[in-house]
Amino acid sequence: MPSTAAKPFRLTTRDGRTFEGAKFADGFVVLYHRDEPCGPCTIAVSLDALTVDQPEGHWLHGATHSWYR
Repeated sequence: MPSTAAKPFRLTTRDGRTFEGAKFADGFVVLYHRDEPCGPCTIAVSLDALTVDQPEGHWLHGATHSWYR
């Protein structure tokens, strides 16, 4: 049976800020960013939708992620 636990990751923006997030078994992700003006969390259907699919100039565009062990 596949794991249904969320897989935690750290996201680093192009300007060097880091945020914590989690990817769930069905692919959607939640990113926690308490101090951003857009609210405390961002939810996306995938990591690509969170970072790659953002328009140029968006604070998440081009961000990278690394998995926690």
